[in-house]
Amino acid sequence: MASPFDLRLNVPVDRARFLVGTALTEQGFVVEPLAEGLRVTRGSLGATVAVGGFSGDSMHVSFTLTMTPTETGTHVAVDQSELGTWLKGGAIGAAKAKDVVQETMHRLGTTLSEQGVLEGAIPPPVSYSGRTNIVAIFALVLGFLVPIGGIVAGIIGLRQVKRTGEKGKGLAIAGIAIGSALTVLYVVLIVLAFILAPLLAAASRSSDDAVPYSQSEVPAPDEAENAPLIPVVGDCIGDIGIGLEPVDCAESHEYEVFSVTDVVADVYPGDDAITAQAQADCADAFPSFVGSAFEESSLAVSFITPNERLWAVGDRQITCLVSDPTGPTIGSLAGSGR
Repeated sequence: MASPFDLRLNVPVDRARFLVGTALTEQGFVVEPLAEGLRVTRGSLGATVAVGGFSGDSMHVSFTLTMTPTETGTHVAVDQSELGTWLKGGAIGAAKAKDVVQETMHRLGTTLSEQGVLEGAIPPPVSYSGRTNIVAIFALVLGFLVPIGGIVAGIIGLRQVKRTGEKGKGLAIAGIAIGSALTVLYVVLIVLAFILAPLLAAASRSSDDAVPYSQSEVPAPDEAENAPLIPVVGDCIGDIGIGLEPVDCAESHEYEVFSVTDVVADVYPGDDAITAQAQADCADAFPSFVGSAFEESSLAVSFITPNERLWAVGDRQITCLVSDPTGPTIGSLAGSGR
């Protein structure tokens, strides 16, 4: 079946080959002779494989013109591989390559008609009226999926719409706007990630150094012995045991007493209430003893409180202890500012 792009010339095949080849060369194509016609190519294959139909005028287009003798001259038929254009440039490339071939045959027919060798009508030009530019459509999609791609496709789509009169200007602009907004957002998030990463790492290290209040980290005295808890502020404790026996602070020790208070209650208030008072009492006393706020300190705070059994034998004392989580301490931590 004849194509609307086919040409019928009133000259022999050899003359037709020369005239057609010359006209296509003037259009910027590379023309190679074949046994039955001409191979016509233009553009960069590498660029087309890399970015498809977005390669613009550099998009690789290739088709064959088959020339067959007729009673009155020569029949010139167009042969273009649709599969090849899809593999090289995708959907956009295939659509654009088809348009390029149609425009090429229209200009070729016009030239040959002016030379008086064309029989019949000139192949029609591409009709862009009512069409939506396919690059503009892709620009909108890429704006969400690949923001930079949306910007590039939008710019190309705008240029094509302006040249061809197709629909799609709004889609191209939307692709540019969405792609630009998301690109800025991603850049801001990346910058914030670089800024916040070291801050979060430092906060994590500080949190690891400043061990939270914990009653369970300090072994409780032997309840069976009902040993009295009689430490005083400034006592250094080598180990938590019966009686919290103090040691010389000049020697290696684990804990130092920095506050001793009593539970304010007539009857046993419960573990949660005593723990809450211990946290508050130790937090209030820590800055004046150490010389820095607990939140800014690398030291750990622990406390010992009476349980219900010790309460029954008269123990009301909350003992706040400060220690270095990295290991034993030599010397007092009072006024250390750590």
